[in-house]
Amino acid sequence: MSFMGTVASVAQAGQATVGGSAPTGVSIATSSSGNYDNALFTGDLVYDSEGGNSPDVHIFSPTSSFTYNSTDNIYLASKEVDVADFSGFNGVAAGSDIVLKAYCRATNATSFQWQMVLGVESSLTNVSLSVQNSGGTSQDSTGSSGAAVMRMTWGGSKAGFLFPEDGDELILRLQCTATNSNGSTAAIPVQIKFKYVS
Repeated sequence: MSFMGTVASVAQAGQATVGGSAPTGVSIATSSSGNYDNALFTGDLVYDSEGGNSPDVHIFSPTSSFTYNSTDNIYLASKEVDVADFSGFNGVAAGSDIVLKAYCRATNATSFQWQMVLGVESSLTNVSLSVQNSGGTSQDSTGSSGAAVMRMTWGGSKAGFLFPEDGDELILRLQCTATNSNGSTAAIPVQIKFKYVS
């Protein structure tokens, strides 16, 4: 089953006016400075609320900047998830709230808008997706609530949950637009792909 389309909040590109310029140096990073630029990290609100008792299958921390794809003008990373690990959700939680976390670096910006996009290449079995937060407005979105949240709900019931299967993929892209009175500048987006394997 394929999920297609964009899940987004408004982020309009602006035009610079005479005597000033739109924000510059806009990028998505794991912190305000230092490691890593052109990257994000992820958390799981269910994992947090369960005190770490549920599997950390959707928790990702990069060890470098993401790889740049010049054809699509995007930074890419992936994480393999063993489908056997999902069994730890049985009797614990009926889903996973995947949090995209990042910092929007920019010079001379006064406001920010995050935008989450569900990759059209995503293909998932047995589960459903719903947006909990399509995009916040905080420059520093590295905290627990992050920049955006996608909920993955298992199929079946507590008597036996149904999870993603070998070969499934979930692709989430994150964009940040920085704005001032002269216009808006969008960062090059970053993408995390969860690849489910057995």
